[in-house]
Amino acid sequence: MDDLWERVGLGKQDSDVTLFLNLMYLGEALVKIVTAGMIAAIDDDKDRNRYRLLHRLVRADGLGEWADALDDSLVGPASQSLRTAAREPQRDLTQKLAAGSWQHDATSLMHDCLRQLQEPVGDVPVRCQGGAWFRAFVELRNKPRGHGATTHATCSLLCPHLERSLALVSQNCKVLKCQWAYLHRNLSGKYRVTRLSQQTDAFDYLRSTKSVSLANGVHVWLDTPVRVELVDSDPDATGFYFPNGGFTGKDFELICYSTDDRKRSDAAPYLFPTGNLPPSETQGLGSLDVQGTGFGNLPPARDRYVRRRALEAELVSVIENDYNQVVTLYGRGGIGKTWLALAVLHEVANRGRYDVIFWFSARDIDLLSTGPRMVTPHVLTKDDVAREFIRLTQPNDAKTPGFKPIEFLQSCMQKSPFGPVLLVFDNFETFRSPSDIFAWMAAHIRPPNKILITTRKHEFKGDYPAEVGSMMESECAELVDLEGKRLGIADRLTPKVRQSLYEDSYGYPYVIKVFLGEMAAKPNLQSVEPVLAGRDDILSALFERTYSGLSPGAKRVFLTLCAWRSVVPELAVKAAVLRPGTEHLDVDVALAELERSSMVEVLLSDKYKDRFVFVPLAASMFGAEKLAVSPMRTAVEADSGFLQLFGPARPSGVRHGLAPRVLRLFRAVAERVGREPSLLDGFIPTLELISRQYPPGWLLLADLYSEFRPTPTQDDAKETVRRYLQATARGADQLDAWRKLARMCGATGDFVGEVHALLEISELPGGSLSEISGAANRVNHLFATQRLALDTTEKKIVVGRLARALEERIDEGDSTDCSRLAWLFLHMGDESGAERFARRGLLLEPGNEYCQSVLSSIQSRRSRRYR
Repeated sequence: MDDLWERVGLGKQDSDVTLFLNLMYLGEALVKIVTAGMIAAIDDDKDRNRYRLLHRLVRADGLGEWADALDDSLVGPASQSLRTAAREPQRDLTQKLAAGSWQHDATSLMHDCLRQLQEPVGDVPVRCQGGAWFRAFVELRNKPRGHGATTHATCSLLCPHLERSLALVSQNCKVLKCQWAYLHRNLSGKYRVTRLSQQTDAFDYLRSTKSVSLANGVHVWLDTPVRVELVDSDPDATGFYFPNGGFTGKDFELICYSTDDRKRSDAAPYLFPTGNLPPSETQGLGSLDVQGTGFGNLPPARDRYVRRRALEAELVSVIENDYNQVVTLYGRGGIGKTWLALAVLHEVANRGRYDVIFWFSARDIDLLSTGPRMVTPHVLTKDDVAREFIRLTQPNDAKTPGFKPIEFLQSCMQKSPFGPVLLVFDNFETFRSPSDIFAWMAAHIRPPNKILITTRKHEFKGDYPAEVGSMMESECAELVDLEGKRLGIADRLTPKVRQSLYEDSYGYPYVIKVFLGEMAAKPNLQSVEPVLAGRDDILSALFERTYSGLSPGAKRVFLTLCAWRSVVPELAVKAAVLRPGTEHLDVDVALAELERSSMVEVLLSDKYKDRFVFVPLAASMFGAEKLAVSPMRTAVEADSGFLQLFGPARPSGVRHGLAPRVLRLFRAVAERVGREPSLLDGFIPTLELISRQYPPGWLLLADLYSEFRPTPTQDDAKETVRRYLQATARGADQLDAWRKLARMCGATGDFVGEVHALLEISELPGGSLSEISGAANRVNHLFATQRLALDTTEKKIVVGRLARALEERIDEGDSTDCSRLAWLFLHMGDESGAERFARRGLLLEPGNEYCQSVLSSIQSRRSRRYR
């Protein structure tokens, strides 16, 4: 908001038309910020209300849909799922207040603006809701667009009322008074907290903790950090971007209202349909039925189930003993946890240990042989579980006033009136706040009752964690036989195909079933890789949820292993990842986390007992897709390049080469610098030496400087990036480095350095038109705000180079690009060139406000000269 008010101040120095436009941009941003904050406050629910609104707004081409979505979050169906901490901001916008309140006064001023446009508008009610202001602003925003350009005279009348109205909302709306911060998790696992509001002390604990896993991005504090998906920024808070329509199915547009910059964002998270979904195939029965010697609501066991006898025997034993109260069955998605649990539970039901077995499913994706399908989770919260428990057991006093389902469930967990009970929670990681629910269950369960959960996450390990890993070769052979007969392809499953399938799938039952299904449709199919390469939905369903919960350090190691698809010694991984210039991370902890999450497999060599790690094919292909768009890509590719120096993994290979020396060096550096940052200077010559062999190390060394040697100017970090640029050939591969340098210079007030970087970006091959146009916009802004001090000659050189780069591509551009080129000509003193491109932009889009602003400025200059 400060950035936008600064833009309003600049508009006052130009013209009333510019001021009006800047006020409208501020208002648009204000509508979107408040809406984004309220939607973020909606908890996930079975109706998927929050996703429904996100799905709508990334496609929205008009501001009216944002106001409608805000209404939905305040008083519509979505409001029922608002977090408790969001109720006060909700009341702030829904309670009816009289004159003298910001809600009433701001709306009255907005109605005054509409009257100035001769719009029929009624009087503001005696008592008015704050939400009415947002609808009134949308009406005002749409009127000038519908009637063409707003005149100077009209703008002069509108601006005072509009500015006061916006000020009232931006200074008083409680959504904006919450604590906001941008969170970025470093490789060390701690967070960088960038302040976005007056206070951010609620986030301070994240600066020193490693135990919390949050996505990078803008967060608002609502008794806990809550990600605001509809606002995009960066750790330096250099701009704030909001969805702005242009949805293609692949991506959508984001706009920054303080700079007019635009960029594209991935649409993949918002491609799932909205509305009600079918129930899961493993949802519990609708009522308690006779099952075995007791009662239960277990769904049926799977036909053609391949028994995993060792695991089944282990699970039966631990479920029937008298001392392990919380048993966890964990493993990666699609490995067979649910069907294994059901097979065991139906057997346990026949053995008489429990009188009732309750099944609660939070599954939201069914992994079918034809592919993953989204389904409706039956329970998501502690309240959902309690209500389902009451519905199944139907206690006599359930309808008595004051009856509390959760307290009844707690009492049954401690001493059940139904005899010994077993409570089963399937897909536990999908529950809302699963850590809290886990702690609640563990606190209340008492023998002879017991809890069994299935989950992808190892941290919910309870008293007895049992891992479901890959199938043994004999089990895979049985699965292939069953599926081959069902699909009518048994004769095509030669020993060679079977062996290849087992090795490529690494005993992953879901991958095997998908491959066999594809093989039935494609007679010439011989290997797993082509199947998975065309099934992003399968890879995402299997690994996305686990990957998103990994720490940055674990993600870094995982992507490095995926980039070099080979079995490698753990020592090689440590040497590669702990190269000089990287942010310190504990590779042992990262590898342990990946192993617990079943994202990597660990083997011991028979002779030397060395630990080797590798990523199975399916996970490796998922990781390759993630690497292609990861901000860690440059660092990971440098890691994998170093990793390849070790060659294919062999036990004897660990003893050769530089690996042991490099490992000892970098572990010592990371540990000592982590304890005593002042020691960094002594290691710099060695780190620079290695970086000269591996140029991407210069960029990672810049990150190390930023973390352990923070200074107001960041000279060391910027110089290190420049050394990377010196060591590499000029070309498109340098773009990321120049972008990094531009951001660093801009963040530290080195505007001359920033402009130089922007010029290089504009002139390098591979740069997009939007990036060149964005560079022009930034340079125009720096000149307009008088932050860039250059003499006339320097200014002409800088602006001339940028203008040439943009003019060469202007045929690809739109009216906004033309306006930015026009401003560059205006900064060079070339009014005719500026007018030419401004009018060219108007031919592309009559009424374009940016081009009109250029012409208005030219007219003002000419008027001043004539006077």
